[in-house]
Amino acid sequence: MAGKSWIGLGTNREGMALRINRAGAAAEWGAAARSGLPGSLGAALQRCMREAERRFEALGNQGCRQWWGTPRSLGDADLGVWAGYWLMGVNGPAPGRFERAFEGWCGGYGHPFVRTVNLFWLFEYHRAGFPRFHWTGVQREWHRQRRAREQFPTLVRSGRFLLNGRTTRRASQTQIRAWADEFHPDPGPWPQYYRRQKQYFFENLARYRQAKEFWAACPEVHRAFIRCARFSNRRPESHPDYIVVFRQGGRNAWSSFVEVKSPRESLRPSQRRFFPELVREASQSVLLVRIGENGASPRFYRFTPNGSLLPLSTPILCDDGASPSSYACDNLARRISARV
Repeated sequence: MAGKSWIGLGTNREGMALRINRAGAAAEWGAAARSGLPGSLGAALQRCMREAERRFEALGNQGCRQWWGTPRSLGDADLGVWAGYWLMGVNGPAPGRFERAFEGWCGGYGHPFVRTVNLFWLFEYHRAGFPRFHWTGVQREWHRQRRAREQFPTLVRSGRFLLNGRTTRRASQTQIRAWADEFHPDPGPWPQYYRRQKQYFFENLARYRQAKEFWAACPEVHRAFIRCARFSNRRPESHPDYIVVFRQGGRNAWSSFVEVKSPRESLRPSQRRFFPELVREASQSVLLVRIGENGASPRFYRFTPNGSLLPLSTPILCDDGASPSSYACDNLARRISARV
């Protein structure tokens, strides 16, 4: 913290990272000490957190999206073999059973869809392309992790491992093992490690391909999505779950952001603020759908600029303008039962 003029103190109501002036917090603590009030600098900082938000400056939520609409195109360059590292990007929460039911409903009716977090992830981190998988890159990373774990005790004993700015050469063997498990966990045997990393890579590759295919197949959403990019610096739950292109009469009729909830789940406070903001400030269509685990009888509501929810009057139909075919219904039921 030395040398910094500010202190990071979590997030505010909008999910933005906050900072407070270090000198101001120290001055408040000094005034309290001179007046004889008990407390510490930490307590003074906590009091500052409870004050009005005008005392803070927004840093940006580093755990959320940082893409602001440029560049606006996607490339497909050969990035070489994946080195086995963590693939950069905010994944967001995994789809739950109601999200999977909604995906099955969209697939049964022929509506193209993509998870919003995947589209942000694509533009922010993988707009140039995606690496290729080969076992040699994974094996090099496995050897590197094993070597770092084996050399860690020597690093500690030689004083080259610093914890909070202090040397750790006098640490016990038990403490060294605990630090090794924390900073250099055992990658495990090669077959299990390879299988785990291969599954991880291809799960992310499927995300990449699905988001890119949606972007290429639905050009009508490009302008709307780029227009809302400046609202991307939010916590993940403050973004609607999906972008859906609803088809009517054999063509793409209209698109919308869609937030999926169970029949009894309520909106979070941040969602009640940000979803109307997308309607009001970015001219977006934002829907709320309440759907059961079986994907039957979803109820749609539209957000108004002032935050009200109105039942959707426009019928959302499948391609032929009627009920889905029996084949689509059977296929939908099979996919939902297989995923849940």
